Amino acid sequence: KQLNLPIEVKSVVEALKLSGTPLKNTPFLAQGYGLPKIEKAISIYKRFLSGELFNEIKHNLRASDGYLKKGLLLKTSELDSTYIESRILLKGIPSKNVLDSKKSELLVPIKVEYSHPWIEGPKRSFISSGRSFISIGINLENFLEQFKDSQENIKDSELFGEIKISEEKSGQTLKIIPITLIHDDPLINKKEWNLLLRAEEGKRIHFHIPPSVKALKINTEYHQGFPGRVGFKLYGPEGVKSRSQYIKKGTQIVFTTSKGGHYQLGVFRLKGTSRPSKIRVQIIPLKIELSSRALIKGKEQIFL
Repeated sequence: KQLNLPIEVKSVVEALKLSGTPLKNTPFLAQGYGLPKIEKAISIYKRFLSGELFNEIKHNLRASDGYLKKGLLLKTSELDSTYIESRILLKGIPSKNVLDSKKSELLVPIKVEYSHPWIEGPKRSFISSGRSFISIGINLENFLEQFKDSQENIKDSELFGEIKISEEKSGQTLKIIPITLIHDDPLINKKEWNLLLRAEEGKRIHFHIPPSVKALKINTEYHQGFPGRVGFKLYGPEGVKSRSQYIKKGTQIVFTTSKGGHYQLGVFRLKGTSRPSKIRVQIIPLKIELSSRALIKGKEQIFL
């Protein structure tokens, strides 16, 4: 209002978003576009109104299963190939304040950057008011190779990759597309993980269980330092938290599972000192197999 500019809500929101300065060492899924900068947002807003930039870029990513998505979430339990190909569809939407004659002429050359070497694709393309696309490939061979000999690699069981699309002329970030890889090893027998947890820190353990597993028994051991307060949160195949519980000394924790699929166990530590605590987490799958429908002893009968 102070600058006497037309007020366009969608452009205000997009300008604030694109003005963000990303936080270091933090994946896109945790922070979005970063910390907004108002002066930069005003500059971007003016470019939207003048027709130099699209005030919205719609994108869809066509995955190998044919579905359209905003990003890729790949789980090793669901992969049938070490190389995944996909196509990103892009379409620019100009501001309502741009003249109709200029809308059809707006074409923005873009630069495409990939956060990790396992994401492949073209380095340059363009976005227009029509529809353009770029094809990408996800090479998982090296990612999967590291898990053949090690079953306790928590650090690399999640990888957060990004495809960054920016304006070639100014370097302005226009769109970030997340690519997330999760190694959810089948949990058929007892398995152990070694964690280092600092105060107010949490980590996730990913695994995949068959339908025959009806519950999970969790045992823990502390190997270093007073851990403060440690607890667990279990997330089911839909990503919804099913239960949480703090560890009590001498008490076993059993979480029931509703069905087979990908599960996450969040392990978190509250309070304590800055010195990291070594915590060994053991998960034992509990299976129930029905071998007969009735138990009979003399005159007593129990039917299931």
